[in-house]
Amino acid sequence: MSTDCSSQLVDRVGRDLLEDGFATVTAPSLLLEQILGVFGEGRQFFARPEAHKSRLAWPTLLEGHRSLGIEYSQRPDRPDLNESFSVWPRNQRHPEIARASAEEGLHRQMNALTAPYVELVDAIFRALIREMHTHAPPISFLDASYLQVNYYRPETHNRDFLQDAHEDGHLLTVLKPSAPGLEVGSRGAFQPLDVGEDELLVFPGSILTLMTGGRIQPLQHRVRNHRRLTERLSLMFFVNPTLETEIEPWVVNEMNRGISIRERVNANSGLFGLPTISEVFSHETS
Repeated sequence: MSTDCSSQLVDRVGRDLLEDGFATVTAPSLLLEQILGVFGEGRQFFARPEAHKSRLAWPTLLEGHRSLGIEYSQRPDRPDLNESFSVWPRNQRHPEIARASAEEGLHRQMNALTAPYVELVDAIFRALIREMHTHAPPISFLDASYLQVNYYRPETHNRDFLQDAHEDGHLLTVLKPSAPGLEVGSRGAFQPLDVGEDELLVFPGSILTLMTGGRIQPLQHRVRNHRRLTERLSLMFFVNPTLETEIEPWVVNEMNRGISIRERVNANSGLFGLPTISEVFSHETS
């Protein structure tokens, strides 16, 4: 299931998503180098005092640092055991955030990753559309998509899972972990999934299920606590279609007929203790 995106980009990813429910992509060396740079900057940032990290937090915009305990996978009383740092390309027009991006290494490194991730995801969508033999137009997704790095300290927690089983409420997630712990499930049975040192994992959320009329189901996943690890990082590109207009599914059937995908994209953002996308966007002009 591994595809080299430097060779005809990601022609096999569409088939893998349809057949297996996820895919791996061999990252070009330059992209991998940039990701490792984010991990290095992340280790430095998350080791800093809370007072410093809180100065780089814009919670109403879902930008910057979020402390442990804010997000959850299933229930508010079982928060995810990680801190995080998020970067939205659309937020760079805010002068304060633009200054932070210029001054803070983690912010700057994550911003530099936006363009290569957009190129990769655009190629993935084109491959998937070809594989489904549909003539759907390309998806506009940059406006509502963002990068997030999670930081875990496994050895400091007693829980078996740092994140409980869940599906991402996005269209697609492109993930790169720094250490073991990821498990994926089908019909309630979970198994560890090792992502190679030069690989990225690509998997669907519930919005892709709606777009494909149920042909691709969201991938259930969780993060097991390997207590021997002092730290674990995970970089995700969360892909959402733009909310400017209604979103037409690639396949229309009884599964998605009459459902507003635009409204579902917006609502899904609020399922894990975070504001909805429309709430985030409303603060830009408030």
